[in-house]
Amino acid sequence: SSLSTFLGLLKSNSKTCLLFLKKKGDVKLDYCFMADAKEIGFEVGKKDYKRHNKNDLIDFVLHFNSKIQEIKTTEWGGRSCFIKQSMLDTARLDAKYYFMKLYTNYIISSGANVKKLSDIAIITQPITNPSRNPEHEYYYLEIPDISEDTGVITNIRKMKGKYINYNKVKFKTGDILFTRLYPDKNRIVIVPEEIEEGVCSNEIYIIRPKNSKEIDPYVLLATLKSSMVTNQVKDMIAGSSSSRPRLSYDLLKEILIPVLSSDKNQEIAQTMKKIIRVHWESSQSYLGGFKAVMS
Repeated sequence: SSLSTFLGLLKSNSKTCLLFLKKKGDVKLDYCFMADAKEIGFEVGKKDYKRHNKNDLIDFVLHFNSKIQEIKTTEWGGRSCFIKQSMLDTARLDAKYYFMKLYTNYIISSGANVKKLSDIAIITQPITNPSRNPEHEYYYLEIPDISEDTGVITNIRKMKGKYINYNKVKFKTGDILFTRLYPDKNRIVIVPEEIEEGVCSNEIYIIRPKNSKEIDPYVLLATLKSSMVTNQVKDMIAGSSSSRPRLSYDLLKEILIPVLSSDKNQEIAQTMKKIIRVHWESSQSYLGGFKAVMS
């Protein structure tokens, strides 16, 4: 699959997925070959195609003919693999989805102590309509206010309910905010103590650990930003250039989370609290100084 493959030919910026079917009669196939291309031998996204030497499709053909069942990654990041027919389901039929399933199977078979996110945390979206309390002041958080790099709230404002349109998701101190829109940008944050409650976009899930002794909120935050989770998330995302990529609730709840010992849980929690405290105080100090200079 590739974005803008047919922009020059058909004037379409749609993400493209090619499905090849071959009638095999009574022959039973045990595997299905799937691949996700990053490069196709042409510059994409322009009206005129220009050839270059980056082409995952050549490696895909070599892999298909080799019958090697393990995942192969090309020089330019394309991936291909033979998927067991028994793994196929009706949810999705794109390669990335099945790369994710292979990865989660690998995690489980490795013997790692993991649980599904829904088993250790509540995932919710409590809805409120601020405009019904027009004079009440709300902390209002927008998605760009969450840093992609640090996962810290870089800015938050207070607004009266009458200036906040539509329903919003309500959050409180200690909640983990997980942005489902463009989740690969890793905009995940924990609400600091200074903010008792606030409202944010409907594109954000609220995640709360069921038992902080099993997994502290700060440990869960660190885990959600870890490579184990981001490697799952990047292949769960669904969406096109028009609908924008999102992570559905049904897939989010299935994410595998490592469960640590009690001592390790407390150790990481303390470290994360210190790191986030420093980032929060620094960002607020910067904003305060900037406002003072500009006033």
